[in-house]
Amino acid sequence: MKYVSFNLGKSIFYYKGGEFRTDQPWQHQAVYHHGDYELIFCLQGQIFLTLNQQQLVLKPHDLLIVPPYCKMVGNAKSPVGTAFYWLHFLPQERAQITEQTPASIAPMINAVGQSKHQQTIFLPLKFAVANFEEVTVLIHQILASTPPRPYLDDRNLLTAALLIKLFAGTATTESTRADQRRVATVQEWIRAHMSSQLTVEEIADHNNFNPDYLTRMFKRVLGVTTRQYLNRIKIETASSLLIRTGMPIKEVAANSFFSDTRTFLRRFKAMTGLTPTEYRQSNREIHHNNPHIDPQIPLPKQIEDLIDYIPENGNLK
Repeated sequence: MKYVSFNLGKSIFYYKGGEFRTDQPWQHQAVYHHGDYELIFCLQGQIFLTLNQQQLVLKPHDLLIVPPYCKMVGNAKSPVGTAFYWLHFLPQERAQITEQTPASIAPMINAVGQSKHQQTIFLPLKFAVANFEEVTVLIHQILASTPPRPYLDDRNLLTAALLIKLFAGTATTESTRADQRRVATVQEWIRAHMSSQLTVEEIADHNNFNPDYLTRMFKRVLGVTTRQYLNRIKIETASSLLIRTGMPIKEVAANSFFSDTRTFLRRFKAMTGLTPTEYRQSNREIHHNNPHIDPQIPLPKQIEDLIDYIPENGNLK
């Protein structure tokens, strides 16, 4: 398996990004990456790509890291409704791409963060994102953020945080992976049976777990209790409805599995720091691709001043 390593001891620079959705069959145009990296995070549908002559298929929750100096082109049409986030960034140091086995990469992964000198993280070039809810929210924050000052761009810090979050989701032991599989099964059951009346006890009973054990397992794998996870799913559902629809707040609350609007307003403000109306207004500026045009966004001046190489992206001629 191929891994890429990023040194987080120096700043990561956000370059550009957006969300792509298509309402008709679509095929990725031919592009060449020069000095930048791109993350492609599939949300719906399938994406068919050839990356340096290697054919790839991205399914929902799959993430691909596209390195610099490689050719990428679609090799088949994606179905209607395909959606993905795309995000370009630049490390200050050239990242390394190596072929590793799980056994050979494990000691390097375990050493990350053990001292101030071990700040290099390792990520597979293609993998399924286990903590996809957290990753989706973080990417959305990056795309929705507007820098307050030319040289104070919090998207740089958020992009580094995204890489750390992705690393945390892949750097697991075998026992942790077993817990992840169990939790993932329960997560799917929750999504299929979500309602305003769903309780931790009901979830545990239907999935053959003791409620306390289930909560401890959720805490180990996701960093939140089962009840906190339920609340997070509700808030994430509400966030998506606020951004993607013009649905009235009362209807958003009802369709996000809250028993009443007052509870929804209180919990939404507690979790996001914003009222639903404020959240809707602040997230209107996310860049959405036109299915026919891949935009070329000018490189920010502050990145030109701080790095030794400048990326160029464009269609293959």
